[in-house]
Amino acid sequence: MRREEEIDKINVTISTESSKLKALEEKKSKLSNEKNTYTSNIGIIGNNMELLKATIENLRINAESFNNSITINNGTKASLLGEVERVQEKVTAYEEEIKENKKNIGKLKHSLTLSEKKLKEKTIETNRHEANLNALISLENQYEGYNKSVKNLMQHMNNGSIKNIKGHCFVLGEIIKVTQKYETAIEIAIGGAISNVITEEEEGAKVLISYLKSRNLGRATFLPMNIVKGRVLQVEQNIKNKPGYIGIASELIEFEPKFKGVIDYVLGKTIICGNMDQALEIAKASGYKHKIVTLEGEIINPGGALTGGSVYSRTASIIGRKREIEELTLKVKENNEKIEALSEEVKIYNEDIKNLDERNLNLRDEVHFESIEITKIQGKVNSISEDTFKLSKSLEKANIELNNSLDKLKDLELNIDECSKKLIKIEEELADIESIYELLNKEVKQGLDVIDSIKNKLTDFKIKRAQVDESLNNKIIEIQRLKNDIEGYNLKIEELRNETHTYDKTKEIYNQSLEENREKTKELLEMLEALEEKFKDNEVERIKFKEQINLVNSKIETLNLEFDKVEKEYHRHQVALVKIETEEQGFMEKLNEEYELTYAEALKYKMEVVNISSLKEKVQNLKKRNLCSWSGKCWSN
Repeated sequence: MRREEEIDKINVTISTESSKLKALEEKKSKLSNEKNTYTSNIGIIGNNMELLKATIENLRINAESFNNSITINNGTKASLLGEVERVQEKVTAYEEEIKENKKNIGKLKHSLTLSEKKLKEKTIETNRHEANLNALISLENQYEGYNKSVKNLMQHMNNGSIKNIKGHCFVLGEIIKVTQKYETAIEIAIGGAISNVITEEEEGAKVLISYLKSRNLGRATFLPMNIVKGRVLQVEQNIKNKPGYIGIASELIEFEPKFKGVIDYVLGKTIICGNMDQALEIAKASGYKHKIVTLEGEIINPGGALTGGSVYSRTASIIGRKREIEELTLKVKENNEKIEALSEEVKIYNEDIKNLDERNLNLRDEVHFESIEITKIQGKVNSISEDTFKLSKSLEKANIELNNSLDKLKDLELNIDECSKKLIKIEEELADIESIYELLNKEVKQGLDVIDSIKNKLTDFKIKRAQVDESLNNKIIEIQRLKNDIEGYNLKIEELRNETHTYDKTKEIYNQSLEENREKTKELLEMLEALEEKFKDNEVERIKFKEQINLVNSKIETLNLEFDKVEKEYHRHQVALVKIETEEQGFMEKLNEEYELTYAEALKYKMEVVNISSLKEKVQNLKKRNLCSWSGKCWSN
């Protein structure tokens, strides 16, 4: 029934097109009359154009006369303006120099700022170094870092509380000088002896001991130089050749020759080496007879006892303090020299800026004088300009008349062009009418062919959709069957993976089907656009095709919804698969951590699970047996 209705509609369309052909013949007659009218008008306009061209020629002669007078004035004016330009160039040169000077001033100020910044930074740095230097000197003078008894004793001595002893008494830590590389090793080697007091004779030591005792200032160790005569360890050549051997501690420091006996007493029997491994090799070679200290402060004592760990001692600042004072003194001296150079640099920058500022003031005066000269010349130029203005007005009037005439001529030319274009358009329309007449008959036949093609494609689409529906139902049934067959976590994982693979294929099939349907929809839309272009006057037929397209789109949307549903089911199974894999991993970790069994070991005890509680009890017993075999003991409940 629907096909018969479509045939009736096509017949109506054919009838409509016949009416259009009749209307086209009437339009053809009307256009032929218009063509004759435009041909007559073109002849009249041509005569008027010849008269207007003669008038235009006279106006051009008058305009040329005015132009000659204006040209003479412009020549004079150009000469004066040339003079203005030359003066202006001088002004520009002055202004450029001013501009360049300002730029140089800017650069100088920038350099000045940088130099002042550097000067400020160096001053701050020097002040900081001086503060640190003064603090270290103060610590040195106050004997900070030494034990309390020695500190108090030396301060009393410096204050004059102890007579006839100042200059004849020294603290061990202040008479030695150590390179930074050996500071830690020497510090550890000296140990508490850093606070030992050196006297020239034992009498001085007795006086100081009595002073400490009478003032209740504590105890101290004294080293009289006339008594204490240390000996330096004689190291065999094979030990000196050992990797890491550096030397005897007393030979690695600097001191006055008069203190040699005391230094040899404290450090003459201590070997300094690179690291602990090297120290052990040296100790082994020497039979563990000597004290050995590494650069990092580890100690191998005579007999083989080892001392080591982290190093922290207040004596570290005592040994390194003199070096730091010398380094800071040098830095302060260098910075003061840099400060002096930067100060001179700042002074030069300020003088250069001042000179450039004065030069700019002089240049501005020159600019002012030259500007006055420009004003005088400009007055002459203005006088010539007024005369030229009057001539220009006369020329302007002549040009207006000329332009009006040219505009009229242009209008006439446009009228001719317009008439010619309309003639061409009429001829084109007549040609189009002939082609449209043939095209309408051809389009009716093409419309019928397109309708047949659409019907065939819709039928194919329905068949494919039925196939997709059947495939979808089969997949859903297969999913349900697989759900019912899942047994055990390992089987679940395997089947879900297979099912995931199946869904991937299904998804690919649906994607292909969806892409095919989209292509078909695109073809139908293109056909609809072609039909709408061909049958613009047939609204009923256009609506029909749109309804068919909407129906196809609706079916595609339904397929999309079904596809989304299947895809959601696929993602749900993926989540279930991940969950089961996570649980499996948890069981494997629990098997290893709680029962101390690997998966391969656990397979030996594999059995059908009837009673979970009973099975857990057996596993606990196995665990206890493992513990018993490891420890050799068993405890019973």
